[in-house]
Amino acid sequence: MNNEDDDQNPLNSDELGDKGEHTFQALCSDAKLICNKADRDRSGWDFIVEFNLDHKNPGILDARSNPISCVVQQKTMWDSNDRIKLRLSSIERLAKERRPSFIYVLKISKETLEATSAHLIEMRGDALAKALKKLREEHAAKRFQVNRATLYLTASGEGRTIGTDGESFKQALLDAIGASVTAYEAAKHEELRVLGQEGGKINLTFDVNSKNELADVFLGIIPVKVRDVKVSSTRFGITLEKDDIPEEGEVKIQLERADTCVLTIRRDRFAEPAVFDGEIFFAPSQKTDDLAARIVTNGFEIVIRGSNFSFQSQTMKPDTPLLSPTEWRNYFLMADALMHKDATIEIRPGTAAIGTIRHRVSGKVNGAPRDFVLQGLTASGMLTTVVKHIGVADEPKISLSDLISQVEEIGSVYTLLTGEELLAPLGFEVEGDLPAHVGDQIQAVHANYVLLASQIIVWVVDADMTRERSDGRSRFVSTRLDLRDLTILPPERYETYIKDLADGSTMIMSRLLEVKGQ
Repeated sequence: MNNEDDDQNPLNSDELGDKGEHTFQALCSDAKLICNKADRDRSGWDFIVEFNLDHKNPGILDARSNPISCVVQQKTMWDSNDRIKLRLSSIERLAKERRPSFIYVLKISKETLEATSAHLIEMRGDALAKALKKLREEHAAKRFQVNRATLYLTASGEGRTIGTDGESFKQALLDAIGASVTAYEAAKHEELRVLGQEGGKINLTFDVNSKNELADVFLGIIPVKVRDVKVSSTRFGITLEKDDIPEEGEVKIQLERADTCVLTIRRDRFAEPAVFDGEIFFAPSQKTDDLAARIVTNGFEIVIRGSNFSFQSQTMKPDTPLLSPTEWRNYFLMADALMHKDATIEIRPGTAAIGTIRHRVSGKVNGAPRDFVLQGLTASGMLTTVVKHIGVADEPKISLSDLISQVEEIGSVYTLLTGEELLAPLGFEVEGDLPAHVGDQIQAVHANYVLLASQIIVWVVDADMTRERSDGRSRFVSTRLDLRDLTILPPERYETYIKDLADGSTMIMSRLLEVKGQ
């Protein structure tokens, strides 16, 4: 629509608008775009423009995406003008529309009544920011009937110049939207959320009884009852107070981390340490003596108040979490260290802004029984070595209950692999007489496994078996055990793996696979 005196122009505003709409519909037809007119312009746009389905390269019919669909507000003006007047209520709908949305501006010559140029304003970036800022200004002024407000854009400023033909319009839409409508819509949604945002502020009142309680509140350790809550946000330089926030309630503060850190725990100065990655959070403090910090790792937390440390570990349930052998060893190294009164904790921040923090634990930390910790430390250490020898890109996971319950099996394969000690002989008994061809010496193959979370570690040994006779029974006992194979398999492949070991002459002794829930 034009903004000049209709009496001085060859067409009045309505006539110019009709000409622009008919021209727009014709160019869509030329470009083989589906153009549906919105008869009532209360949605913020004049047309819904859709691309046709590709019948030549349809892909898999039930999996293909719908073609591009976008909304367009069409504006026509004399080519002597460049400023577009828009009703704010309409531009709000257009700006916030989930689909790609545009303003198509067609400029007409007064002399020839022919199109001289076209511009496409995409409701993203600067154009979207102007619309959102104007809406916020109206809200700040308490002018909530935005149908009475106007927004001005310029065709050559916020828009891009395109050809006046249909193909140019079609290509401009494709260039703006890109390869994925879904990605475009997600990016626009993010712009709607963050454009012009400058942060916010919360004012509230709460009561505490001590400095330690105040530190616990600021570190997010305990919730606190609050009152007189006021929340404001600043966007495009305009601060507004939210009016949908309860004036009182209970909150738990979530701080932004101050730094990352590496945390080590040792039972004594030169012992193998447990090493953890962590995050450091600080509560506001005025003096060094008031220092309050919280170090959070995936397993435990340490809270520092001045020179005092407090330690809290997460409870490890039998079947959760699933950790790698290395992670379990780290956990048990920590548990073992904290059972000793001379254990040391060292926190090395990721930046030089905060110095290294060292602390000697005064007294033992109560936790799991010592026998259980030592058993877990032994099992996790042996299993870590076994997995390293197999060679896998990602360490398999195992539950705590499976780790502890399979100490004997883990110890067997570890002993075979390292040779640090002799493995207890294998043996089996046979009642009655044996066939004549069975002598006192036989060769056998033994297969066993360690059950992990979703895989099994399988090992195979070659065994020389010697017969021992007693009370009419024959007992065969291994005199030689040589490790033949060590691998990780999915449980469903175990049976086939065992069958492939048979060569027709060798005895196979394999442990039946016990699967949980069966």
